[in-house]
Amino acid sequence: MDKLTLPRPILFLEFFVRETLFKGKGTQRAALPAYAAFYTGDSTAKRYHLSGQAGWTESVWNIRDRDIHPHAPERTLSFINGIPSVSHSSEHQAVVQRWIDENIHAVLSVEGEFFYQNGWIRRESGIKTCIHPDAASVSAPHGFRIIDVKPDGTVWTDFPRPEAAIKIAPGKTVCFLCRREEYLFGYDEAHDRYQPNLNLVMFVKNNGFHQEVHCVSQRELDAHDASQLCKNSVTIKDFRKSSLRYELG
Repeated sequence: MDKLTLPRPILFLEFFVRETLFKGKGTQRAALPAYAAFYTGDSTAKRYHLSGQAGWTESVWNIRDRDIHPHAPERTLSFINGIPSVSHSSEHQAVVQRWIDENIHAVLSVEGEFFYQNGWIRRESGIKTCIHPDAASVSAPHGFRIIDVKPDGTVWTDFPRPEAAIKIAPGKTVCFLCRREEYLFGYDEAHDRYQPNLNLVMFVKNNGFHQEVHCVSQRELDAHDASQLCKNSVTIKDFRKSSLRYELG
């Protein structure tokens, strides 16, 4: 197996984000099907939203049917037995070279799905990078923040509430259950200051520090995605009774 060597250890985090967005008060929440309410099981999505960007949340309101496809695009990064892996293609290996050239210290692999027309739609996967892990909240879904990283790769986060420090050891997965009520913090919805209701299930796996990236076939790469986190042994952190607004972006 070919390997690419990194000049320094890089922290790798993996996200699988499941979102149900809707407008209206409690009666609308009650009308949602059971599988839209904080579903933590295996992914059942059979369609893929290919938008050309790894945007989150509000883009759900602008879905175009022509962007929904029955087949997944080729992957760039997967974690096989916890090891970051790319294909042998020059394009993928150029991604790793950018991590080296740009002095990257943390890589976030972000995937997920959203509830749309009574079913789940997979989002196009994305890769976010940080020079410093404590800057992860700028690009991580829903402002996930790293407050400390230990030399052994243990990550501490205060997501979604500053007073709740949570430990994620290397190789471990935490599943956050969060709820946001709709609110306006500007003039009105027309001024794009409206936040809809959100049922959020977010799996976060800490793959720890790595100084090597494996090179595998595209077929093997595509066989591993972050939906596997739904099948892992996870620690549930339930914040559904908390009043979360700005904390979830």
